Amino acid sequence: MGFNFKFVYGMPNSLSQGIKEEIKQFSKAAYTVSVLSKARVGMLGYAAMGMYTGTFDHIDVRKKIGVEVEHLGQYVLVKRVDEISDEQVKELVSMAKRDWEIEPLVTEEDLKKAMKIYIALKDISIKFNWSALTVKCQYELSKYYKTTPCIGLSLLADELPCSCEGDILLIITQLMMYYLTGNPVA
Repeated sequence: MGFNFKFVYGMPNSLSQGIKEEIKQFSKAAYTVSVLSKARVGMLGYAAMGMYTGTFDHIDVRKKIGVEVEHLGQYVLVKRVDEISDEQVKELVSMAKRDWEIEPLVTEEDLKKAMKIYIALKDISIKFNWSALTVKCQYELSKYYKTTPCIGLSLLADELPCSCEGDILLIITQLMMYYLTGNPVA
């Protein structure tokens, strides 16, 4: 009938540690397969600097893994960042100044923009119900928008799997590991 199952052998009244571990591992794998079939991965931009190893066949990924990939341009991020006020990031900037070692060349405006990117990425992820996301920054964001989403992605990575450079295969692997472990994946 096409069901993917696993036989686990042992006496019914003596569940040894080995049997329990086999059941636990298969359960995690089955859970991961199940949630991947409903997962949505957001992609802002695609295939940076000839990184062909990060490219993918959308239909193949959907068919074999179950993940739906939703592609938007980086302009969605830029537009959302530009809508966020300095006041909305005031506390985040204060936290960064208090808790981080910041190089002298980093300005207040740099910190504000980094925190706006974090809020924008989070907002976009929630709006589109993404389970994970990846952002291509080279060269649209780095060269033309004069910043990268690295800090924003790093902050958001505590909440959902994030990667850079539009590498779909990487972010899907991170999403799998997240579902298997229940922990943030870097």
